[in-house]
Formats: sequence, structure tokens, C-alpha cells
Amino acid sequence: MKKTLLVLSVALFTTQLMAMETPSLKCFGTEPFWGMTTKDSTLSLDNFGENAEKFTINSVTAAVGTQEGWATLITAKNEKSSISLIAKKESCNDGMSDEEYTYSAYVQTGDALLIGCCNDN
Repeated sequence: MKKTLLVLSVALFTTQLMAMETPSLKCFGTEPFWGMTTKDSTLSLDNFGENAEKFTINSVTAAVGTQEGWATLITAKNEKSSISLIAKKESCNDGMSDEEYTYSAYVQTGDALLIGCCNDN
């Protein structure tokens, strides 16, 4: 019985981790200023003042046990480094205007954690 439950649990968990289509997002943050877009298989990061970097998206994963689109993890890499974006569906404000955005964004690149907002692009 325990083996059956374990196999069923693993099967359900694996099913929920199936890849999903890449959402088309436009993200940004302040302090430091940065911008990011995702489209098809490409993630672009612009650290204003530096050259924009392009990454190839490896995986797009929805949060387990939640409604579709509530939180999405996007991982990508290029020849130099890797990057991860978590876009969480919740009201987000950039702290500099009254504009509200659809997603909070958490970006891990190198040893930096960037926080900002996203909208559908």
C-alpha cells in the first residue's frame, strides 16, 4: 500500500512539473535599474549602463498545487552564465509611480537577486 501511494504521489508531482509555454513578459526593476523581456525561447536582460544579455530559455515551470499562471519559474542560460526568473501573479508597484503591474518579479543572476515587476508583453 505504501509503495502504491508513493508511486501515485510521484506521478502526480511529476505531472504538475510538466513544461509549459513561455509567457511573453516585460519586466523591470529599480535600485539598480534593469529591464527584462521573455518571448518564445529567448530571455533578454538589460542592466542599464551595460550591454544587454540574451539567454536561451531552458525550462518554464508552473508552481505546484496552484492555479495556472499564479507563479512561474523560468530558467535560461547563455555561454557565460545562467539566470532564473520567478514571476508571481500579484499586484506590484515600482515605488516610483502610481502604475500597478500584474506580476512581482524575482530574478537571480550571478550573485545578485533583483526584485521588480512585470506585465504581459
